[in-house]
Amino acid sequence: MPEMIQSVPHPSDEPKRMKLTREMCRFLEEGGLLSERYELIEGDIISKMGSNRPHARVIILISIWLQSIFGGRFVELQNSVDVPEPDFSTSEPEPDIVVTSEDLVLMEDAPNPTNVLLLVEVSDSTLNSDKTRKAALYARAGFVEYWIADVNARQIIVHREPTATGYQDIKVYASGETVSLLARPDLSHLVEGFFPEINENNPQN
Repeated sequence: MPEMIQSVPHPSDEPKRMKLTREMCRFLEEGGLLSERYELIEGDIISKMGSNRPHARVIILISIWLQSIFGGRFVELQNSVDVPEPDFSTSEPEPDIVVTSEDLVLMEDAPNPTNVLLLVEVSDSTLNSDKTRKAALYARAGFVEYWIADVNARQIIVHREPTATGYQDIKVYASGETVSLLARPDLSHLVEGFFPEINENNPQN
């Protein structure tokens, strides 16, 4: 009986993945085929699931502090930012918090690396993506400072010194420590103050 030989597909035989663009997403929206809230990251549509209460409360606490420093017209919540090419056409990220150097009410276009002082992602289920894919995208774009508020570990991961290959300065600030911004190093905040205590009997409250 002849020996069975299992064929191994050649890499070139694998189906090619098509990256979506901003224009394609707008077309899908207009056709009613893309109605849920999403962000576009490197050609992939990422669903923006409704946040739980701990996630939402961390956004509120961080944004209140930032607004007390910069004013409400310089702090935006859950809206898109622009990144330069080669990522512009296939990426439209939507950070949880953006702090700008320009009055948001007067800006005609989305914030971009030339006028953004800080990006913040509040992370629980998206932590791995925020630490890798998002961090790489923001670094390539040239955003000077990027924070990840890790809801589960109750810590702030600060990214600075962006390069084409990633952020060169990454520090983790935990409970008992204070954190400040490059734009206002004279003002700091206790890390645990950003993370409200969670009722263990009802973790969604």
